[in-house]
Amino acid sequence: MCGFNLPLVFNRVDRFRIPSRYGICVRCGHIYQCNPLTEVELDRFYGTNEYRQLYTGGCTPEQHIVKATPKEDKVTPLFELSEKYLSKNGAVLDWGCSGGWNLVPFASRGYRTLGIDVGEDYLKAGRELLGLDLRPINQDTLTAARQFEPDVVLINHVLEHVGDPRITLLQIMGVCTTDTVLVVGLPTLESLPDYGYRNFFTVAHINYFTVCSFSWLASQVGFRVVEWQRTHGGVTFVLKIGYGQEERIRWSEAPRNLLIITRYWLNFRMRTMAKSLLAVIGLDGVFRRTK
Repeated sequence: MCGFNLPLVFNRVDRFRIPSRYGICVRCGHIYQCNPLTEVELDRFYGTNEYRQLYTGGCTPEQHIVKATPKEDKVTPLFELSEKYLSKNGAVLDWGCSGGWNLVPFASRGYRTLGIDVGEDYLKAGRELLGLDLRPINQDTLTAARQFEPDVVLINHVLEHVGDPRITLLQIMGVCTTDTVLVVGLPTLESLPDYGYRNFFTVAHINYFTVCSFSWLASQVGFRVVEWQRTHGGVTFVLKIGYGQEERIRWSEAPRNLLIITRYWLNFRMRTMAKSLLAVIGLDGVFRRTK
């Protein structure tokens, strides 16, 4: 992100054992995939049965939507964080909505909703199952989203999948008013304990932010972080258009992030070695029960 292309590679395989190189920038500490799929390859990958098998256990879009959709009266963390920024008849845009399940708590409470995504099969299933206004991302829908004048734009676990998050944030800025807030969910490095080292890195994720690095990136585009909170599996940020206090890259991020990675790698290696040793002496069942 800082433009210094000299990563220290520390991992060469993702959680599904797919060959993929992950490195940390020795200058700013940003962690990223060094050989990511291109935009065309990513679009093709997300549309394959292999992707669904890896990430949803082989569910169909309909099955995935039914499984992921919260009950209408449930207060989700996204809803709880967003509600105070909504006007009485407020509008919520979900950028990267998939099947639209994050919009259900808003729609059930009378807020206007619109979801956009690139996956037509999920959009079609979401329209049929949930009765939501879900559209493919193109110039027409971006124009419609601008006219929608959203109070809140949700972009939940999307930016880690794109090659250049700046471009996506600038596109989103184009549909915002000065009063719009962005609610951005990310699996940041601070959430590594929720996944464990073995399961944290995936071929589908290109960037691995920290609270500091994402705040800096947002400020470069023209957003400021209003608040953020730790949620299971990541951190959720609230952004508004406008420059606040200038964010700077902290050069202490590189050694800090490397220490975090090293700590959880050592934990992972020690558990793997202990499991292998217990298997050799016939006590691996005890290990599984106490894990």
